Amino acid sequence: MKNIYIILLSLILLAGIGNQANAQSITVNGSTFLPQDSIAFTYNRPSFTSTDWIGIYKSGVTPGAGSISWKYIKSETGTLKLKAPQEAGKYKAYLLCCDGYDVVATSVEFSIEIPSLSTSFPSYVQGDSVVFSYVSPKFSPTDRIAIYTEGSKPGKVNPAIDPKYITSKQGSLTFKTPLSTGYYDAYLLCCNGYDSISACSFQIIDQATAFLNPSTQNYASGAPILINYNDPAYAAGDWIGIYMDGMPAQGQSITWSGIVSKSGSITFPAVLSGGYYYAALFNKDNIVYASSIVFNIPVETSGSYVKTSASIYPDGNTILVNYKDIGYSSKDWIGIYKKDQIPGSGPQALVWNYAANDSSTIEFTSLAIGDYVVYLLCCDGYDIKAKYDFKVVGTNTPSLVLTQFAYNYGDPLEFTYNDPAFSSTDWLGIYKASEIPGGAGVYSTWWRYMPDKNGTMLFSYPDNYGENTTTGSLAPGDYWGGLFCCDGYGLYAQATFTVLPEGVNGILELSLANRLTLYPNPSNGLVTVKLADMSKIQRIVVYNVTGQIKYQEKLNGVNQKTLDLKHLGKGIFFIEAVTEKYKTSKKLIIH
Repeated sequence: MKNIYIILLSLILLAGIGNQANAQSITVNGSTFLPQDSIAFTYNRPSFTSTDWIGIYKSGVTPGAGSISWKYIKSETGTLKLKAPQEAGKYKAYLLCCDGYDVVATSVEFSIEIPSLSTSFPSYVQGDSVVFSYVSPKFSPTDRIAIYTEGSKPGKVNPAIDPKYITSKQGSLTFKTPLSTGYYDAYLLCCNGYDSISACSFQIIDQATAFLNPSTQNYASGAPILINYNDPAYAAGDWIGIYMDGMPAQGQSITWSGIVSKSGSITFPAVLSGGYYYAALFNKDNIVYASSIVFNIPVETSGSYVKTSASIYPDGNTILVNYKDIGYSSKDWIGIYKKDQIPGSGPQALVWNYAANDSSTIEFTSLAIGDYVVYLLCCDGYDIKAKYDFKVVGTNTPSLVLTQFAYNYGDPLEFTYNDPAFSSTDWLGIYKASEIPGGAGVYSTWWRYMPDKNGTMLFSYPDNYGENTTTGSLAPGDYWGGLFCCDGYGLYAQATFTVLPEGVNGILELSLANRLTLYPNPSNGLVTVKLADMSKIQRIVVYNVTGQIKYQEKLNGVNQKTLDLKHLGKGIFFIEAVTEKYKTSKKLIIH
């Protein structure tokens, strides 16, 4: 009897091995690739025909249309190489039958990520440090940035000027090596070798040469305009103006700002309409010293937008995100990424939430110091509807914030500001959404000099300074407040807000997070979820910081619910309450 069992077991094992040998499969030789890579796919196709093929498709796209790249296989088993897609994103490869689209096997998902290397400005004054920003998707501690004179290529016979190793997948690196005047190329090089992953160029200009440089030729929607300048013959009264491309640098500029030093940078408001512009440097007698290259601001066409309440947030401040979503879907979502990270091509969003309806405001937890982009994305995917740049900064950087996005008619506004380089001529002003300071006939609705380097300033009626500068409260509409430098229009930071019509209380409508209460918070895992209004909770979902669902529960329309989340352990989580009309979420800390 024992021998019979052994024979049966052997037959079962042999059958399993046979089935495994006949299994049809396709595997990929990695998880992250660059656009210049070839991707190797190992396949097994026992019933092989000469018209079987492998094709690459974007994740979520079903074979049936043109693939991104493809080739016929040549045997039952083997390895086939395909050129990587050129666009960042998530992809899959399919083993397909007989010159058709019948799927034989599917690979795991893999990513295409685009490396980058850039300088903060295209030109530097001789003696300045040169700052590089980089992204190295397949980071190795032997990747490095190397500077070469223009036209000379990396190689053993051509040593770099002071190469430096990068220390992370993305970040910035500062070179303080003195460079002669002239043009230079910088390369992001792989693996202690000379293979270039990405490259950029820059110029070193003599200190006696006047110049202006925008920080980029293509500004994102909502990004302030940063202009770097050198004014070797500087005198008090010199200034910088911005003009439409094609307009002569004379007469009334669109906006302008006085400068207060021989070299430095000036920030202009992020309120210029879409189009092409350039900057001009003038002396006090209105003679042009220098002009910049042309830069572009995108024309808004979709009607959708997303923006933060401030362009620059102090460390530890809650991030308020307001949006309008044309063609709204309940699966549209808002996510915040580090700058230079592209949704769908690498790390997940740092924080995210579904759009509750076609327009609203969402409150996000504070973020670490750094540069960020908030995206409005479509349909549980990564198609971008709108985006907006913002920063989180430390105490050495100016900032200006308000506690909310929307105010009832007649409510006071309290601005919290930080102005580290405080001057007695620094000032705070309020403008209508479409107004650009310094333009012909454009005056601030309200303004005051800053009393000190940090604190709060209250805007209310009657004027808190004892003067009535206008005849009544701010009219309903959209506005922005700016922290400006030195009796000019150099913008340090800005905050946007809306004044609602009389009789309309929109604070809760525009700030969904204020409807949700979690207590205690921080918690040991036992937490009560409660809505401030009379809405009923239909479902509760708990996410971790990477957006993974860790717990969810359907409810029968209750206003509050106590949860036992001790099993999740210590950490930061987000609790989302879903009602029939909206979704809202808040951060929970379990200690």
